[in-house]
Amino acid sequence: MTQINRAQSLPTRASSQATDIEDLIEVEPMPIGDDPLPPYSLNSQTSHTLGTPVPQSNTKSPQNSIQEQPQEDAYSGPPRLHILAAAWGGVTVTPTIKSLIRTSPPPPHGVGCQILQLEMRNMHSLLQPDPASGTYKVLSLVYRYDGDEYPTVLNLPENIQPSLVTIAKPSPSSQLSGANHGNGGYRATISQPWRSIASSSSSSGPKVEILAVFYGKKRIEHPAVLEELANYFEGRTRQIRMTNAFFRGDPWPYTIKSWTVYFRFVGSRAGVQVVTGWENQALEQPWTRD
Repeated sequence: MTQINRAQSLPTRASSQATDIEDLIEVEPMPIGDDPLPPYSLNSQTSHTLGTPVPQSNTKSPQNSIQEQPQEDAYSGPPRLHILAAAWGGVTVTPTIKSLIRTSPPPPHGVGCQILQLEMRNMHSLLQPDPASGTYKVLSLVYRYDGDEYPTVLNLPENIQPSLVTIAKPSPSSQLSGANHGNGGYRATISQPWRSIASSSSSSGPKVEILAVFYGKKRIEHPAVLEELANYFEGRTRQIRMTNAFFRGDPWPYTIKSWTVYFRFVGSRAGVQVVTGWENQALEQPWTRD
């Protein structure tokens, strides 16, 4: 494959008048605590899943005196929005995207619901430093609301139209759907992550689940690609070069593309993880199995 020189042949971002998100909707900051573990279980073989807290015992408690500790009141506020992982232009941006969560005013977004508004024309200014100035970038993220059985994945190129994307419950962004289409946006619920065929047939079962893979603007669902990625995370493949040939095509011709892989280890309490980079780079980012 001929490697594209970023200084040549790359489209540049069209200039436009940026719109401040705060001018579009009156919002109030709401403190966001640490994300709880996802409420869904993708592994029926383990005794403690991500949705089931591991019981703990206090072995140092006095044996002759048992005192009941005051329990915190159960959360009774609006449904909380949890950003599980996010990537932008080949770098992870999860903490920054979390910081953009706000509480919505009355309808149309729902009374007191936590929302996330993304003005894609401003992403290159908000997510500084710009990881690839002058190159089209894509923002992807995995999120869920309190009560959701499965997480949702989004993939948003910065030149998407309309440029303002709102994540809200119960009505997600109307311009996005679970398929790649004209405006470049993609949204889907992850109900059946990919599990390695090789490890699923073994006695120990699968070790990793691939939730979603993006290459440029396109979600990659080719079985051979997902199987090779699963084999890599499970230690059966030493290195993968992220090229058009590996992804079985060029979904964004004449443009250097970022790639992003969302995955989790079965039985791990690390939750959803993300590795990301640019076309022609090797998949060798760090992650944790714990």
